[in-house]
Formats: sequence, C-alpha cells, structure tokens
Amino acid sequence: MKKSDLIKLGFKETSYIEEEIHFTEFTLETESFVIQVSGIDDVEIKIDDNWIDVPNCKTINQLKQLIKLFS
Repeated sequence: MKKSDLIKLGFKETSYIEEEIHFTEFTLETESFVIQVSGIDDVEIKIDDNWIDVPNCKTINQLKQLIKLFS
C-alpha cells in the first residue's frame, strides 16, 4: 500500500528505528479501534485491547472495507 493512499485515509506515519533497523508503520486510531499497517501490507486491528492479524487485507480497497466494517 502506498504512503500517500494511507495518509488520505487518515493514517499517521508511526515508523520507527530500532537497533539501526527502519520499520515502516502507519496507524489509524479511532474511538472504537486502531489499525496498523506495517511494511508493505501487514495489517493488524486492535479491538478491546486485543490485536488481531488481518491476513486478507492486502490492498487499499480492502483496507477501506475493513475501516467501513468497524466504523
């Protein structure tokens, strides 16, 4: 997923460096859920303090549907 597409959806860049390794990460936080996109297409959603991998969310359109589902 492209950085510009994620930013348009309201994600904030939350990338970080740990032990000289750069980790790309984007986060969308709402009152009811948090979605993180790591790397190119690794998507996780946090609901009720539980993180769940979303393995079938690989495109921007699928990500939009995920957001719509939980909004």
